[in-house]
Amino acid sequence: MKRSRKIALTLLASVSLMITGCDQEQEVKQEIYTSKEKCSEDWGSDKCQDDRTTNRWWGPSYYYYRGYPYYLGRDNTPRPLEANAKFSNVKEGALSHNSTGTVASRHVVRGGFGKSSSFHSSRS
Repeated sequence: MKRSRKIALTLLASVSLMITGCDQEQEVKQEIYTSKEKCSEDWGSDKCQDDRTTNRWWGPSYYYYRGYPYYLGRDNTPRPLEANAKFSNVKEGALSHNSTGTVASRHVVRGGFGKSSSFHSSRS
């Protein structure tokens, strides 16, 4: 039986591309709001935090993965937005019409396959 080098090289190239494509780094941001109502409209009231020193409200930390926004829960676990959250309609790179600005806070690295994927974050 003959072995084909072409098949082996094709398989090796495919595996290395899959491994390289697993690790991605996304910028984590937070939206700034002038009122709890505007923040709650975008995210839901349980996800908004007030900053008493500046009289502003902050939405949760979020990032985009494959074109969809994910927010970080209080335990830093990434979660998809609920369908009724208005921010789920904001495209990557755009600003919500309810917020006054966006602050980039840290980076997220995602890697692995399926349930074995990992999540790491660090302050920058």
